[in-house]
Amino acid sequence: MAARRKQAIKSEPVELPAISIREFAGRFSNGVRVSQQPFTWFLGAGCSKSSGILDAGGLVEKWLKELFELQGQSGAGFKAWIGANFPSFEAKNPSLSYAQTFARRHPSPVERQREIEMICSRGEPAYGYATLAQLLSHKDYGRFCNTVLTTNFDDLIADALYLYGERNARPLVVTHEALARYVRTNSPRPTVVKLHGDAHLDPKNLQPETREIDLGLAKQLYPFLQDHALIFVGYGGNDESILKFVQECPIPALAPPIYWVSKREPPLPFAKWLHQRNALRVDHTDFDQLMHLIRRALNIELLDRSRWTQIGDTYYEAFDRLREEIDNVKASAEDTQALQAATSEAAKTLPDDWSYNRHAGELSKTDKEQAEKTYREGLERFPDSIVLNGNFAIFLKRKGDYDEAEARYRKVLQIDPNRQTTLTNYAIFLEEIRKNIDGAEALHKQATDDAGPKNAHSLSSYARFLNEIRHAPDKAEILFKLAVEADSKHRKTLSAYAGFQSDTRHDLDSAEILLRQAVEAEPKNVNGLLDLAIFLESKRQNLDEAEAHYKEAIKAEPRNAKSLAFYGDFLETFRKDFEQAESLYKQSLEADPNEEFALQAYSDFLKSIRKDPAAAKRYAPRSEAISKGGIKKSKTEQE
Repeated sequence: MAARRKQAIKSEPVELPAISIREFAGRFSNGVRVSQQPFTWFLGAGCSKSSGILDAGGLVEKWLKELFELQGQSGAGFKAWIGANFPSFEAKNPSLSYAQTFARRHPSPVERQREIEMICSRGEPAYGYATLAQLLSHKDYGRFCNTVLTTNFDDLIADALYLYGERNARPLVVTHEALARYVRTNSPRPTVVKLHGDAHLDPKNLQPETREIDLGLAKQLYPFLQDHALIFVGYGGNDESILKFVQECPIPALAPPIYWVSKREPPLPFAKWLHQRNALRVDHTDFDQLMHLIRRALNIELLDRSRWTQIGDTYYEAFDRLREEIDNVKASAEDTQALQAATSEAAKTLPDDWSYNRHAGELSKTDKEQAEKTYREGLERFPDSIVLNGNFAIFLKRKGDYDEAEARYRKVLQIDPNRQTTLTNYAIFLEEIRKNIDGAEALHKQATDDAGPKNAHSLSSYARFLNEIRHAPDKAEILFKLAVEADSKHRKTLSAYAGFQSDTRHDLDSAEILLRQAVEAEPKNVNGLLDLAIFLESKRQNLDEAEAHYKEAIKAEPRNAKSLAFYGDFLETFRKDFEQAESLYKQSLEADPNEEFALQAYSDFLKSIRKDPAAAKRYAPRSEAISKGGIKKSKTEQE
């Protein structure tokens, strides 16, 4: 009798003090904001249900039904069949039969591996994981709560961090005990420790496999249990290895709080340990709702849709750059043909707004009127397209339609306030057209903020600004070097840095190296060829090679107004070939009646060579005298 009474006392459930989900969110917020209390998350399968992955109980039910059907059973005898084949099965807590059912349904390790991989492949991070990723990578709060221990095999935490987290907080994922030494309590990176392995790397499912955690890994993780507040979410508490792991961890004198997030009390053995550690039960189960209240408590904003727009734009911009490289590639005829054919096929699958952009860009080289019409047609269909608005702004600026150009720049930045390329292009516009120097610099600074990715165009443009406008060459050179590091084949950066080396540092050798690298990067780019030709003409007096590059530029784009005008000036000045020079000036103005260098050069030609001041006056440009050097160093936008 006494023995039975003693046994009954031992089996009495242990109830943890319960708090509401609202109180928990408040305690968590106060912890990271005020107390700077570090937290560690312990996530179980329940967190992944809304992301499309069944929890342990759901998987057990799935496997039981599959076994029932495999054995040729059907109809209403399912419950009786379970009772006969799985007598220990508890309908209220099916997860207790996880290991037994999994071993029966998939008896071989290979089958179990494939099943886990297939289950995990179906998941996409839902709202809770997305919010967790924002929290783990948050610039202010992340360092206090960026460690996750999990018994899950899926990649939802890492996927969420890549999709929704900050760019500078890529996760360290520990999938094997051999990586245990890389786990640190004060890591600036989010750390995910998969206690039972990975879906793709020997996942541990059955009781013998999950009986204990590797001793080396356990010792590395003890500080997280001793110094951090621990939050169990979506976890059932049925793993023998986890129970042993937490029980064997020494309890510090000043133990931080522990939270068990569930509407159900934990299993008795786990409940005893939690009770010993004075844990609180958060009376809630839904992971997404939990993270939603934490988001509110910490005032974390929802993700900006422009994040995905920027990813897509970066991808298609990379395709455009590749297409230009292929047009300039020096390869065998067969290879070139194959590359161009691959580009044509890929271009057919471009999204509609990028297709309009590509077509308008091609037309702008030969038929500006039709190019403008194409831009407007595209924007009528896709008024919020960043790429169409941004490149049309550049087109309009070059056309002289400044008010609409500025409106287009503002439209892009309204959609994506941190788009580096547009910030830089608008900065150039404010400096060059509006003469708003301070406004331009503010945009340059925003575009080159340390928090964002390194953009060669933005860095080199701000470098030019610092050198030419602020007269700060040392600061400018630092940015030029960062720009080259960011993209060593970015032609505009190489050309701009060459101009700095030539005109500011007076280092002609370095300038020439950079200009030749720019041409090597894009052998058929007109501006790169012209930059090198002008340098060879004016700095090296190497007229023959300069002329060869002028001819290459015209060959690359026969109707490029600038190339035609520059070569005409070269023929007039150095070859005294006046007939050919005049022909080139006329061709230039036919291609673009507003080409300022052509207007200036032809006006001077008519006045000094043809002795016709009346005709010269008709061609005089609106602006003051322009030189090739001035054109060469002009501020350029990145399309």
